[in-house]
Amino acid sequence: MVSVPALSTKAALVQHLSLPIATISNALDFLESRGLVSASGERYKMGTRHLHLSHDSPSIRHHHTNWRLRTLNAIDAAKPDDMHYSVVVSLSRNDVRKIKEQVLEMIQRNMQTVAESPEECVFATAIDFFEL
Repeated sequence: MVSVPALSTKAALVQHLSLPIATISNALDFLESRGLVSASGERYKMGTRHLHLSHDSPSIRHHHTNWRLRTLNAIDAAKPDDMHYSVVVSLSRNDVRKIKEQVLEMIQRNMQTVAESPEECVFATAIDFFEL
């Protein structure tokens, strides 16, 4: 979020996220200690542009859980630009493979768009495709 100029201070993050200043401070201190953000006066800026956790990272479960919980909050908030879609389908094993490939292609295209986009707002994407 600190890459968005309007969200690059602790006060702005506290207001935007509705979290206590101590929570924001602890998070920024942690990120700064890992080189993921840096402070310049009251403003923070990105240290690294992209961070990827591999599927076997010990933190990946917490990462996915955190964003699914945020998704539940976003569904309740029902903002006009948000999009939530859920469907359960039956299909062939072959089409499972095709859909996974299509989703991966879409993710790659989206990340290219993000890389070229100026930072004005923050959105999250959480995609799940799993067998029941």
